[in-house]
Amino acid sequence: MKFLINKTAIPTRHIIWSAVILCSMAAMFYVFRSWFLDDVYISMRYARNWINGIGLVFNPGEKVEGYTNFLWVCLMALAYWVGTPMELTARLISIVSYLIVFAGLYIMLIKKLHLPITILYLALLAFVLDGDYIAWANSGMETTLFTVLVTVSSLLYLHSRSNHPIFTLFAGTGFILAALTRPEGILWYGTTGLFVLINVLLKKDRHALTKLLLYSIPFAVIFIPYITFRYNYYGYPVPNTFYAKVGWSIAQPIRGLKYSAAYLLNRWFVLIPSLIYGWRHRNSHAVRYFFTLGTIYWLYVISVGGDIFPGYRFFVPLLPVLYAALFLFLDSCRNFPYRNTLITAALICILSILAVQMYIRDDYRNLYKDKVSPVGKTIGIWMRKNLPSNTVIALNAVGAIPYFSRLKTIDMLGLTDPYLAHNVQKSGSGWAGHEIGDGNYVLSRQPDIIILTGPWGSRYPLFKADYELYYSEEFHNQYAFFIIPIDDIILHCYVRRESRLVTKLMEHAGKDIMDRLEIKK
Repeated sequence: MKFLINKTAIPTRHIIWSAVILCSMAAMFYVFRSWFLDDVYISMRYARNWINGIGLVFNPGEKVEGYTNFLWVCLMALAYWVGTPMELTARLISIVSYLIVFAGLYIMLIKKLHLPITILYLALLAFVLDGDYIAWANSGMETTLFTVLVTVSSLLYLHSRSNHPIFTLFAGTGFILAALTRPEGILWYGTTGLFVLINVLLKKDRHALTKLLLYSIPFAVIFIPYITFRYNYYGYPVPNTFYAKVGWSIAQPIRGLKYSAAYLLNRWFVLIPSLIYGWRHRNSHAVRYFFTLGTIYWLYVISVGGDIFPGYRFFVPLLPVLYAALFLFLDSCRNFPYRNTLITAALICILSILAVQMYIRDDYRNLYKDKVSPVGKTIGIWMRKNLPSNTVIALNAVGAIPYFSRLKTIDMLGLTDPYLAHNVQKSGSGWAGHEIGDGNYVLSRQPDIIILTGPWGSRYPLFKADYELYYSEEFHNQYAFFIIPIDDIILHCYVRRESRLVTKLMEHAGKDIMDRLEIKK
């Protein structure tokens, strides 16, 4: 098998392979086109209320920090202010952030490594076919923005070691922006800060103290004012979502270990070569630095119990470095006997695994035709058109429905509700971020409409508050079950019997609804 060709043919092969890569990337984005995470609308609701003068709140008059992505909320607010659709903006920023990392890896492969063209592009194709990364690039969430911020900032720190100290300032600024995008960004800033401090203590760099001072400026100028504002505005040092999701039970890190183990089983073919390369180059400062970053971040993921969302969201920020290490590992094997054949065979195996995962992984298949956000959008728009503006709804999926309905919303999972977040114990053994609930508390708020399970609703329970409500006699005495057709969607919900909405909903659906209305338990 010949991989090396004459120089005049190289441009043609580059063009062919580039077309293959771009077509594969387009196909991957197309496959995940249906997925737009419902939680994106939480940030968008905060952004819209902020620009409209209501405040940085989910419900008017309720100062609760139900988001963990302040910079993302700011970007959505800016888009809303200039008149750009926030949904489009969220997806575009996610995709552009992905493309920046892709471009960086492409430049690294073409300019820095010494492998035949076919192998270089097969390696790049492996990154393109990674469903975890491409799914989150399509989600509209801040995940890929956070990833590009911590990746670029890490590289700026490494660059600053042998270049002008100003790059340390750039690195610190990038990490602080990452911390405003995701709370765990402060781990990356702090870990890198330790390396900068150690450099001062070793006294081997005459600019070390200057670099430390420059690195500290973004923390003092940006982060301290931010957390001061947050504490003064919301009254707590960390977001409400932290209190809603994170507990202190031993079951929580056990769940995190299971989450990590599942990821290892899905990405062992990237992790193992990366670790081998790291061990071979363990005396390299860059390797020690990234290994420390990765270890501390991994321990954090375990400690908070992992994540419920598909595509291993918490490990996406590590993928650029892991794939870069994989590429470097392949490059280090170039002196092996039959190296080109063996490396090509290994890459084909990796590509095959990634392709098979696209068909067999349940989390991927659920995303291909995901309808949570579109259904929530349809229901929310219908509610805004047909229900009084002072209607109060209670539900678990507090993204699209509250955003489009603009109705006051009780979050039964507690992300935007301080009482639930601070007063309901987390076992740590349930679904991450979906454990808490208090049926009696929801009843005490007397919402007009209660929707169990997801945006479609259900007669039967799924989450903790759902069960407590469903098996409560008081709940069935106060609420009647409705089946409401909305376009091509059927909404299942419970409506308070004394609410003015009962008559209105009967009029909307006519005899069909009246026949299905449950008058008694």
